[in-house]
Amino acid sequence: LVLLVAGICSLNYWRAPGASWRRDADLAAAGVGLGYCLYTGFWLEGACARVGWASLVSALACFRKSWMLSLGHCERWACWHAIAHALSGVAAAALAVGNVASRGEAYTPPRNVIAECSLVAIILTV
Repeated sequence: LVLLVAGICSLNYWRAPGASWRRDADLAAAGVGLGYCLYTGFWLEGACARVGWASLVSALACFRKSWMLSLGHCERWACWHAIAHALSGVAAAALAVGNVASRGEAYTPPRNVIAECSLVAIILTV
């Protein structure tokens, strides 16, 4: 549900891009969605963890590349941005397939080496 709302806000922004409340809502929803992915990703195991975290780290690297290219008014920024969205979708699918919603009453994330290494990669990338 969190990621669906983020997707809807993004689509709403791109109907009329520019500085407006739509952009603010898009960025806020993207931030909440990213936080959700980072938190719930700790419950992923096995292949879902590897695919989910690899795609999330890659998506953030692509978003950064997109932003850097847009600062230089390079038109290739949109390609990187689209790739980042596709990778974000893969991460969301890994969360769905990994069944993180059934973690029960556990609110403290379990120890997950893949998640911890991925967070370090995110910090170094962004």
